[in-house]
Amino acid sequence: MSLALCAGALVLSGAGGAVLQDVAFGASCVDCHGVLVDEYRGTGMARAIEPIREGELAGLERVPDQDTGLSYELVEGARGPRIIERWGESGVRSLPLLYAIGAGRLDRSYVAQVGGMEWFAPLEVVSAHADVERHAALAPGHEMVPGKRFTTPITNECLACHTDSPPPIDYPANLHNSSWIPHGISCAACHARGEEHAAYRESEGEGGDPAISLGELGLAERLSLCARCHLQGDARISLTGARSLSDPGADFLGEWAVYLPREEDEDVAFVSQVERMLSSVCFTSALEGSGQPLECTTCHDPHRSLDDEMERVRVRAACMQCHEGGDEDCSRPSTPPTAQDCVECHMPLVEVFDVSAVKIHDHKIARAPSAPESYPRIRVKHAKDGDVVRFQWPWLEPHEVDPGLEMMAALIAGGERRALERVDAEPGEQSRRLPTYHHLRGVLLEGAGRLDEARKSYMRALLLDPDSGESAVNLSLVLGRMNRAAEGVAQLDALLERHPFAEGALRNRGLLKSALGDVQGLKGDLEAAHAILPRAELARALAQISRRLGDEAGAQLWEQRAQLLGP
Repeated sequence: MSLALCAGALVLSGAGGAVLQDVAFGASCVDCHGVLVDEYRGTGMARAIEPIREGELAGLERVPDQDTGLSYELVEGARGPRIIERWGESGVRSLPLLYAIGAGRLDRSYVAQVGGMEWFAPLEVVSAHADVERHAALAPGHEMVPGKRFTTPITNECLACHTDSPPPIDYPANLHNSSWIPHGISCAACHARGEEHAAYRESEGEGGDPAISLGELGLAERLSLCARCHLQGDARISLTGARSLSDPGADFLGEWAVYLPREEDEDVAFVSQVERMLSSVCFTSALEGSGQPLECTTCHDPHRSLDDEMERVRVRAACMQCHEGGDEDCSRPSTPPTAQDCVECHMPLVEVFDVSAVKIHDHKIARAPSAPESYPRIRVKHAKDGDVVRFQWPWLEPHEVDPGLEMMAALIAGGERRALERVDAEPGEQSRRLPTYHHLRGVLLEGAGRLDEARKSYMRALLLDPDSGESAVNLSLVLGRMNRAAEGVAQLDALLERHPFAEGALRNRGLLKSALGDVQGLKGDLEAAHAILPRAELARALAQISRRLGDEAGAQLWEQRAQLLGP
């Protein structure tokens, strides 16, 4: 793992872009499928993560963070793309932007580096459309929680739907890895690794072809290719303990439990295409009939951009397979038909509840769609109070209820009270094997003040996953609350030996040392944490500790550093 505390941003421009794309998609694919790869490079999937393009931040205005006194601005300069944070009359901080998330068809987010870690930048860029000019806006999480600043980590869970080659997993999960090259979703995400397929072809067909033929997959496996990223839900739980999405050709819902609101409504999420499509009459009717079931590729060619003219023609042609003569029967006023008619009326553009100033086509195809909703305040989760139910392919029987999974889903979906009601239920066979179940159960028990039970749950999580930094940190703090701080320090000593850049572990170890009367140990650990991730609140704490130790000059120095880092 390479940690670069002052790494510059990558900028993609000119011929360098083609070189990077060849690395991303594999020269073996380009050699035989050059035209197809060239077309695919223009899609949103191929550009779902990429280095920041030269000039894309030009002309954007500063954005205030509601009533916090903070404001942000995206700029480009001699030091590359950056985000400028301002507060008060003179407070200012400039941080590098590393890469962009999203193709920019609707909006585009950015990754900022603070110290040695990666965080969501507080600003995104909303693309121009019929109602809105291109502009910078607060990122959704920062709009929901004013003053959030740089506190949302970029992890592989965030990146998994934007690249099929995420950085190696480390702890903390958002450590900056300077050797990782950001790129979008490659051919391998659906077809397996091109290098392996090329080797098979060169071996004159010895063994099995590792490339996946989509026509040989069942309906669940074909839908899974898209559902991995377009069936988001309010909670996703890996049933295998894996942190990466299912491989192409697998049944996604056989490896992941996805939870949606128990009560169906017409609220639309930014990433809701699969569940909306599967609830539409076009899907259920095709499923019940003897014809070919409706699926994502019925209307979309994944190798072409959604802006491609032929993409719209393909969508209309798909509708006409079942609705021949639709023009004559259509109640639309008698204007010349266009390739967009079906979509405009039956999949209208609607606002989404989790991203402002963005509209998507509702994939619940309907004869008379409900009126588009308007959300005065955006929110993260769809369900209210964590009331969710596990999603299943519509042609299969519902899964047997696993109380452990239900507890996890309720907590992840924002229903802590519902989750706590299930904390003592006997877990099912799937959940009892998951370290995440025991970790989340520990979180609930700790919050309820049941410390010894929480300790046992965290220990169980660590038995199943000895390298779980989250469980080790939580266990250490529980031990501290149980007047067993020395044991907590030992836990964090072992964790930091494996992960020396675990800034949170350093801070918590310092607190445990303080509980044991070791103020110098507290100061040393907080200084080490600050070197990894500079924070105003940490600098202020170090000023207080320095003053407590009689070091007035050191206290004043830390106060000056705090003023440079934030209000």
